[in-house]
Amino acid sequence: MRRGNWSLGAYLALASSALSILLTVLLTLMAERTASRDLSASIGANLADLASQTTSRLDRSMFERYREIQLMSTRIARLEDWEAVRRELDAAQESYRF
Repeated sequence: MRRGNWSLGAYLALASSALSILLTVLLTLMAERTASRDLSASIGANLADLASQTTSRLDRSMFERYREIQLMSTRIARLEDWEAVRRELDAAQESYRF
């Protein structure tokens, strides 16, 4: 078929095919961008939650260490013998070996 002899049906078929391809490409691009944006937001929310959990765990751990130091200093302050103080400090140091 030559171009000049195309019927109205052929033009309509070509136009609807081109329109279908164009709409498919546009919808695919929009879906990809939306999915990418949603994925980025989800990753950001997960990282924020992880940071919050880590902060909470670190805060509890640091408070426990603070309380241990307070208790140890109170106990050591009552000791008058430097050798007893040294033994207490050595025992505390031994309990934290890795």
